[in-house]
Amino acid sequence: MRTERFTTRAQEAIAAAQQLAEGEGHAELTAAHLLLSVVDQPDGVVPAVLERMGKDPGAVATAARRHLATLPTVSGGAQLTLGADARRVLSDAHPIAQRMHDDYVSTEHLLLAIIEDAAGNAAEKILRAQGVEDASVLEALTSIRGNQRVTSENPEATY
Repeated sequence: MRTERFTTRAQEAIAAAQQLAEGEGHAELTAAHLLLSVVDQPDGVVPAVLERMGKDPGAVATAARRHLATLPTVSGGAQLTLGADARRVLSDAHPIAQRMHDDYVSTEHLLLAIIEDAAGNAAEKILRAQGVEDASVLEALTSIRGNQRVTSENPEATY
């Protein structure tokens, strides 16, 4: 995984997802952990996108937390692993950024990677249940950032 091409906010979201998974005693980091971390990000792009779409970021976060509470837990200092769905999301975010002509992977690319996961994942199901679709995310994102591209590690400061 090429984290050097992730924005500061995306790296913070990944770290928050890892802390969340470890704190809950989960054996693996999942796309749902990533979803909750980008939705809960204060002043983040993802909550702004959801609000622009008329969706409640709090409701998405609550649904993600409800799902995470059903995951099995481990004890005894087990090593956290990267789940297959989270690996796909982190990997697929790169071509999504390229498709949008962005130089860095940002939190909105992670959100789109979750929604567009062809293999499906619990986070994608949570978003769809909340009425979040990729086309509407792109539309809301365009209205927030206009034609600005992600060309630095801190693009959110320019939106």
